[in-house]
Amino acid sequence: MDKAELSKLLEQQVQDKLREGYSIPTYALDAASRDRVKRGLKPHGHELPHENNSAEHWQEYIRELEAGAGTCIHERPAPETSIPTPESSIACNQSCSSAGLWKARRH
Repeated sequence: MDKAELSKLLEQQVQDKLREGYSIPTYALDAASRDRVKRGLKPHGHELPHENNSAEHWQEYIRELEAGAGTCIHERPAPETSIPTPESSIACNQSCSSAGLWKARRH
């Protein structure tokens, strides 16, 4: 029996049942309708009140700027630069045998 014959047989049996007085309710809901029903049964959360304080924050910011909160209080100290003395470079050259020398190495 192929698909067309099976479909025809089922349709004939459905028609026979309808003639006998049976009623066929709607078939299963589609997935979207089923999910909508489930969502409707779940308890819904309440919306939290939203306070819009942006105008107050803006006014506070302007007051801080006018009061001088935007000015720099601390100044960074100038970095200390040390100039190497000839004595310190000689001491390093004597203690470090390879300071300033390039050694060719074979690999």
